[in-house]
Amino acid sequence: MNLFQNRSKKLFGCLLIAVSLTFFIGCASSVKTNEDGIPVKTEFPLKYQGNKYLVDYSKYGEFVNVGKTSYRYRITDIRGLRMAVGAGVYPNIEYAKMNPEYEDLKGKGKLKGNHWEPKSSLAAQFYAWLDAPEDYGVRQFFAAKALKDAGHLMQAIKAFYAVIVHFPNSVCYFKNSSNYWFIAEGARMELEKIFAQNPALGLAHEGVTIKIKSASGSKKAKDSVFVTPGKIVGKWVGMENGTGLPERFYVKETRDKSLLDQPLTIADPGTEDIVDYAKYGTFTGTDGSEPYKYEITDQAGLAKAVGEGIYPNVESVKQNPQFKQFEEAGWLKDGPWANFSLRSHTLNYYNLALKNDDIAKTMFIRAEILKEAALKHRDSKVALHALKAFYSVLIHFAGVGVWADNKLYVWYLANAIFTKMEFIVEQFPELGLELEPTYVQIKNKNEFNTANDTVYVELGKIVKKKPAKKVKLSKLKIVEKRGEGKVRLVKYENGHWQMLVNNKPYQVRCVRYTPSKVGESPHNKTLRNWLVTDDNNNGRADAPYDSYVDKNKNNKRDPDEPIVGDFQLMKEMGVNTIHFLHAPVHSTGSVDYYDDKENKFVSEKEFPKEILRDMYKTYGIRAIIGDFFGAYTVGSGADWEGGTDYSNEEHCKRMLKSVRHMVLDNKDEDYVLAWQLGNENNLISLEGVINATKTSASQDPVGFAKFLNRAAKMIHELDPDHPVIVGNQGTGLIEIYNEHTPEIDILGMNVYRGKEGFGELFYYAKRTYDRPVIISEFGCDIVDFHPDTILYNEESQAEYHAGTWGDIHANYAGGPEDGNCLGGVIFEWLDEWWKSQLGPWDMQDITKDMTYAFQDGFASEEFFGIVGQGDGSDSPYLRHPRKAYYFYKDFWAKHRY
Repeated sequence: MNLFQNRSKKLFGCLLIAVSLTFFIGCASSVKTNEDGIPVKTEFPLKYQGNKYLVDYSKYGEFVNVGKTSYRYRITDIRGLRMAVGAGVYPNIEYAKMNPEYEDLKGKGKLKGNHWEPKSSLAAQFYAWLDAPEDYGVRQFFAAKALKDAGHLMQAIKAFYAVIVHFPNSVCYFKNSSNYWFIAEGARMELEKIFAQNPALGLAHEGVTIKIKSASGSKKAKDSVFVTPGKIVGKWVGMENGTGLPERFYVKETRDKSLLDQPLTIADPGTEDIVDYAKYGTFTGTDGSEPYKYEITDQAGLAKAVGEGIYPNVESVKQNPQFKQFEEAGWLKDGPWANFSLRSHTLNYYNLALKNDDIAKTMFIRAEILKEAALKHRDSKVALHALKAFYSVLIHFAGVGVWADNKLYVWYLANAIFTKMEFIVEQFPELGLELEPTYVQIKNKNEFNTANDTVYVELGKIVKKKPAKKVKLSKLKIVEKRGEGKVRLVKYENGHWQMLVNNKPYQVRCVRYTPSKVGESPHNKTLRNWLVTDDNNNGRADAPYDSYVDKNKNNKRDPDEPIVGDFQLMKEMGVNTIHFLHAPVHSTGSVDYYDDKENKFVSEKEFPKEILRDMYKTYGIRAIIGDFFGAYTVGSGADWEGGTDYSNEEHCKRMLKSVRHMVLDNKDEDYVLAWQLGNENNLISLEGVINATKTSASQDPVGFAKFLNRAAKMIHELDPDHPVIVGNQGTGLIEIYNEHTPEIDILGMNVYRGKEGFGELFYYAKRTYDRPVIISEFGCDIVDFHPDTILYNEESQAEYHAGTWGDIHANYAGGPEDGNCLGGVIFEWLDEWWKSQLGPWDMQDITKDMTYAFQDGFASEEFFGIVGQGDGSDSPYLRHPRKAYYFYKDFWAKHRY
């Protein structure tokens, strides 16, 4: 049999019923068509449908070993293919989530539950399959089924054909059975049905063959699949290459798009540029001595002062003549979130006027829209209104917390506001304004019930900006020292902290360095350690020494493209430090571990110090070496489900052995800059005793802090020459660290707040836990989910890095800000193609891994590198430095420390 594989012929009759496969989707409905069989209505809207012609796959890749068991399609132009196939079709499956219906259905809980069960609508069925955990072949097939049933025939055709092209070996098992069927064969049958039932489409599938030679037994690994994908062809007279579709198949936008480019105008800016809130209400606790509160006593007066759209004057936006224009043109009929993806700040501003629930978050988003509109058109009046809007949120909603989409943590509006306001006054110096130091403390914020939060505020005002004063540290007295060795930390009388290396100032200009070869992944235990990878067998590590810059981006090395190596590229950029974790991943997937019987750490190879010694001696680059400290159970010996428990003495002993080994193995080497303990071990937990990093730190913060201090003390006893960093997620637990971790030298924080920088973070850390700070992770991907296409937006990534490093630099010792930042760790040097757990590992996968404050609101984790690997065909050697790389190269050359 070529479709179903089973051991019992008695099942064959039952299985034939499944050929149509409709029993998997209980909500399917018949497609509404005209007399010619052309769909006249779809069950749900679908934007970004790619080009209007059938996809010519030969333009975007190569068909390898057609008709053989080793058949595969290798993509060479993934961006072009994604644009051609459109939303919901591999390799562009995730892009369909840009449709407003996805967020709406997800927000209403319509996508929850078993994706195999019928959903409330075809739209829900479609989007549920996009989020399903199955492999891409299965997800694509059932998403295509939903597209077909909903009337999106062209996208369904593209999707079914994509199954055949990309996933010939993908299978689907029947429920509670060892029997299965091949997805590709099912897709071929679905295509034949569509063409037969819709003759007006004029399409046919030519040259396709899918033969499955079944071995004994029912395990798919023993089956041989022979695939010839063939082509889908069209047969209309007068159509380009005979591969088009009638224009009437496509829904056209009739609304006036020119309105979307109009600059935003503020009809009512308010009577006060800097609002004196004390005139219109009463404050409680503005000095931080008691819980903060503001009560309005003159609402009408305050509404006039703040102007349109700013609380409590939120409804006045509808009186703006520009609002009437958009309303009459029909742009506001789709609801407040419907057209956010069009990225018209003006439209979004008026769309948001239709939303009157959750006023705190609505006001924050409105202020953000105003800020972006001001930047786009360089409008200082709109910038001032944005500043007032953000300050209004601080006044009225300082303690409002918002759960992240992944439910791993709560972020507070107040924390983000400082960042936004500082950014506005920096970008629009003509305003001549600044926000006075403001301190917001949320007590009980690490609990899961935000209703228990208590807000304390030391409230600063918006005031006229004072000239910044430069500080000459050499004239100041040193009031505190941490360490006496090669690398030490000093605090000056003005509160600024500085790192000294061999008695010279050192700003940490660091990149996370974990280069990997395309196709390797820890998910299938093939990822090797960059320190030992030597595929060209020349006796030296590939990535550090044998990489080259592909100048013309033709994905191969030309005669004028010399081998330079990553270390040399880093040196030219200005990097002085790399960060990596000490427990390396080996070719078998194993890591360094402590063998209690042998009383030593065991690994495949000795830690290759010679490379790191040369990195320092030849290129002047040092290393921050980190220990997982129980994260993901590495070093603790804990089981995955239970996670690392910091109250478990056996776990603690193993972790201390791991840390001891790291220090003793490297402490006398010149390449060492500092030690880091953990990486986001403090993430909060929603259930059980472990969090996403598989530790109990958030459930037992005091126990974790005490053990952290115990390990740091041990390091200081073993090595007085190098400081100890805690690798934290944001500012979580730092109040507890202040009480229980006197041995920690540096507060490392992984922070992704947006292109504006880090806001009050440095000030908050200074007030709460007086240690020097390193931003131990920050960065941005290059993927930009944009209407009608996907952009690889290097400019936006570079803009993000410019804003964040600018904030780091401003808070460096002697600078105009808080002076407690030692530098930062860019995440990351090189794209890692294995980050999406769905695979395949030899394809760089665009997915919305999580929401982040990036250009499109999402993170695509396989695209964080400031250097890319091209199409992956010459990995691990080929390098494409991005604009962010050149930003740092220029900035660091101009700004010495």
